[in-house]
Amino acid sequence: MSGVRRRAQGPPFVSRAAAHAFAVCIALAPPTAATAQWPTSVLVEQDVFLEKAEDKDYTMGVAFDYANSGLGGGILDVFDQFFLLHGVHERHDEGGTPYRAFLWGHTAFAPLKGENGATLARTDPIYDDRPYASMLFASMRRSSVRGANALTTEVTLGVLGLPIGEWTQTWIHENVSNDVTPGGWQWQISDGGEPTAAYRATYLRRVVDVARDATSDWLDLAGALEGSVGYYTMAATGARLRLGILRSPWWAWHRSPIPSRLPGVIQLEWIPEELRLDGPAGPKWWVPMEAYVFGTLGGTLWGYNALMQGQFKESEVTQDFYGSPAPMNRGEYSYQYGLTLRWPSGWGVTWIRETYHSPLLRRDPERGHEWGTWVVLIPG
Repeated sequence: MSGVRRRAQGPPFVSRAAAHAFAVCIALAPPTAATAQWPTSVLVEQDVFLEKAEDKDYTMGVAFDYANSGLGGGILDVFDQFFLLHGVHERHDEGGTPYRAFLWGHTAFAPLKGENGATLARTDPIYDDRPYASMLFASMRRSSVRGANALTTEVTLGVLGLPIGEWTQTWIHENVSNDVTPGGWQWQISDGGEPTAAYRATYLRRVVDVARDATSDWLDLAGALEGSVGYYTMAATGARLRLGILRSPWWAWHRSPIPSRLPGVIQLEWIPEELRLDGPAGPKWWVPMEAYVFGTLGGTLWGYNALMQGQFKESEVTQDFYGSPAPMNRGEYSYQYGLTLRWPSGWGVTWIRETYHSPLLRRDPERGHEWGTWVVLIPG
């Protein structure tokens, strides 16, 4: 490539501390007298939220999630019936309100930035690291609950290889990092665009539940089994623990065992009558009605990863489990921890202080990756 076209400068980006403050300010916006049973979630994942941003592996994810019991099933019901899970949902939903949600977003991956951005600036193919990759996607999700058991199924339709990842990363490096222009996006997986899809099912089991009062808990612990077929073909298991003043349902909080399976946090909002702003108690809007810390731990066994191995369209740089310059690991583990605050207005914020996953590639030296996440819940 003869050169990299410089793009128009955007507005100056705020510091990492200011970015944290901005997310909290959004969550503390002026209250409304809403019950907020079906919130919209806005999620941003970035390693710039950590002390040291290294631009390696999972570079960024953005997602918008809208939940409403009135959403139709559509293509998800077809997949549920094919995998014999539609009947399970129907039995779980007896006497309850079905939970459905629609999610859309974008996720991007890149190789290691290198010293002073030297690797990221390269315009030639980098064969001994993970390939550039990106996906624009939309998902439909359904959850059903019976007692201590919950089932969530999800179908995702996406497009690999669009230039959105290049535009976004280039803007960040020209306006935030002020260092190098990413030079290798022409070698991304399925460059130019290719459709993709995946179906995922997650079984959740509540193991421990310590009640605080009639409307809240002090602690809950849940385990999960998960499987996916499609652009991600894998099996995963894990657990998550919440500790504090818990009012949102135990089953609505999912750990995120693999990057780009956005979002890691989906929470259904439920506000008791006595805690609503228009209720008889009239609570102060700035006093959190829900506040807890959380942690997750889990592992994933991989069968196929299209964003690493490529799909049907030929890609110049790919990795595989055997025989490639930087072979993939079949198994990986991950953990995350953070804090959630929710106010009677229905606004809330979740800060995932750190998500870490173990090395994806067998290379010298091996490296894991970590990033931070902000989730803002907007009342419905």
